[in-house]
Amino acid sequence: MYNLLSVLVICFAFSSCVIEKRHNARVQGLNGNTCQQTELATTLTQLRQAGVDSIMTFLYDYDNGTVEDAVYHIVWIKKKQGFIKTLRNCTIPSIAVQTSNKVGSLFAFYTQNKFWDLPELQRCNQSHDMGYYIVVYLPNKVGHYNVRNCQRHQLKKVGKALPGEAPKQLEKDPRSVLVDMLEGFIK
Repeated sequence: MYNLLSVLVICFAFSSCVIEKRHNARVQGLNGNTCQQTELATTLTQLRQAGVDSIMTFLYDYDNGTVEDAVYHIVWIKKKQGFIKTLRNCTIPSIAVQTSNKVGSLFAFYTQNKFWDLPELQRCNQSHDMGYYIVVYLPNKVGHYNVRNCQRHQLKKVGKALPGEAPKQLEKDPRSVLVDMLEGFIK
């Protein structure tokens, strides 16, 4: 039992490191905006040191990372209180804004919809587009997702209709809904 636990801890640490490296590589692609990169890394480190274990980052940028004014939104929960911090660029100071505990609904929605099991979004037919690069840090899961604007409102069938039932409705992909929820909080 001890060995199994050790292996699980090592696997989680390794997967977190791999995700962290991917995230850091994406952060380094922020058009050389070292001020924004530094502030993001500092904020994530401070949150982890403060014991915050549920964090989401949303980078809104061109899919090849070339927008000068890429925007990061960092969302977290601490002592049942939600916070959002927006990092724009070096000339606009960032402030962590305490929100209602409704920010927790982002984390609940993420977990309820089992994002880690979702299939890939359909590819867009255009070569470049704005979109969100999302990283989610939870106590036992770290995930990352791309949602380009052209993918935002893709519809999917929810289950199969049983004989004699009406056809199942189409609904938005949960990743689009998560982005819509974030945008509702930051407006």
